[in-house]
Amino acid sequence: ITYSMSDLANTRQAFEDGQVVVDLHRLTGDLSERSCLSQAEQTRATAFRFDRDRHRYMECHGRLRHQVGALLAQPPDAIPLETGPFGKPFVAEFPMHFNLSHAGDYYAAAFCRDHEVGIDVEVLPEPSKLNGLVQHICHPAEGIRLNSLSSLTEREDRLLFYWTAKEALLKALGVGLQIEPDFIEVVGAPADGTGTFASTVPEARADEWQWHLLTHTSQCKLTVVVPRLPDSRILFPGFAKAS
Repeated sequence: ITYSMSDLANTRQAFEDGQVVVDLHRLTGDLSERSCLSQAEQTRATAFRFDRDRHRYMECHGRLRHQVGALLAQPPDAIPLETGPFGKPFVAEFPMHFNLSHAGDYYAAAFCRDHEVGIDVEVLPEPSKLNGLVQHICHPAEGIRLNSLSSLTEREDRLLFYWTAKEALLKALGVGLQIEPDFIEVVGAPADGTGTFASTVPEARADEWQWHLLTHTSQCKLTVVVPRLPDSRILFPGFAKAS
C-alpha cells in the first residue's frame, strides 16, 4: 500500500499530537500485501472455511499492518501485534492504541497514541436478522424510542446506529461481550453526530466515554468511541492513497 507522502506526514503529525486517526476503506480483494502477515496470522487465515472470509481477513490485516507501520515508521512485517484476553489486539512495545472492525466489504480502523479507542462499522443486514436483535441490543429506553419512530426504515436505521455505538464502546473497553449491550444506553440521536452513554453497570464506565458517528448512510454506519476529553480530536479520513 502506497500513501501520499504529503498526506502521510500530516497524518503522522496528527497522531503525534494525540488525535484519533480513522480509516474507512472498501475492500477490493487485493492480497498483494499478505506477505507482511505474521505466521500466527497466516495460520489463522487458513482456518477460515470459505475463501471469501480468508481473503477479507488477509486484506484487512495486511492493511492494518501497513497503517500501523506508517504511523510508527516501522516495517509492516516487524510490527509486534498481540491480542488481549478478550481478543482486543494491541501493539507491544510502542505507544499506540488501535481498534479494527470489518463488515461486509468494509474495513475500518482507528489509531491513537494517548488513549484507548473503539470503532465499529456495520452494514444493514436482512430486516429479519436486524429486528431479531432488538431484545439483545436495546436498553429499555431505546426500545421506547424505537417504537416511537413511524417507519420500519427509521427503526432499522436507529437500531443499526445503537449497534455500532455499543460495539465500539465494548471494544474500547476491551471486554468483549462481558457486558450485555442492553445494559448500556446510547444517549443522543444520529443527527447529533456525537453523544454519550449511560449504564448502571460500573464496569462500563459509561460517564467516561463519548461516541462520534462518522458515516451515516442507509447501508452503512461507522461509529468511533473515545474518552470524554475537552480537546478530543478525530482525523477522518486519516489516510489517502497515492494517485
